[in-house]
Amino acid sequence: KFAALEAAGVKTVRSLAVAAAAIAIHVPALFGEFVYDDMTQVLENRWIRDLGNIGSIFGGSVWSFQATSGVSNYYRPAMHVIYALEYQLFGLRPWGFHLVNLLLHAGVSVLVLLFARRLLADLGGRPAESGRGFPTPAFAAALLFATHPVNTEAVAWVAAVPELSFTLFGLFAFLAFCRSAGG
Repeated sequence: KFAALEAAGVKTVRSLAVAAAAIAIHVPALFGEFVYDDMTQVLENRWIRDLGNIGSIFGGSVWSFQATSGVSNYYRPAMHVIYALEYQLFGLRPWGFHLVNLLLHAGVSVLVLLFARRLLADLGGRPAESGRGFPTPAFAAALLFATHPVNTEAVAWVAAVPELSFTLFGLFAFLAFCRSAGG
């Protein structure tokens, strides 16, 4: 039992280390302003100012909140719901919207660790995290993902919340499927 508890502790420490690295590397984003599409999708978005607009959010295209919107097949209601919740928490203070992106990225980074751990265990036929050694291949992969500059735009740009949330929920669903399928 002690070995199992010790292994769980090591896994928890690695997960926290990946999340901490993802946050630490992107902390400067908290001091950013709204830019580019953020102006339209957040500042000019009347839907996010009242949770009573949820029906409109799910009933229209991504640009339907604009008075002059045309026909569009661009449909992302989760984006508007997330913005509405952020607005309820932070108003139009950009740091709050950046904080949510930062936390979503940290969550995705931890899920990358879990996914890599699962993938490597399946490929090798043995636990990918055996022993106390730091770093393991799964940990190294997740740390690389968490801190890689290619993710900076998704974390620092408020309008990238759909990409972060889709990745978070997609990886979570995939891992849940793997677990339910017997692994």
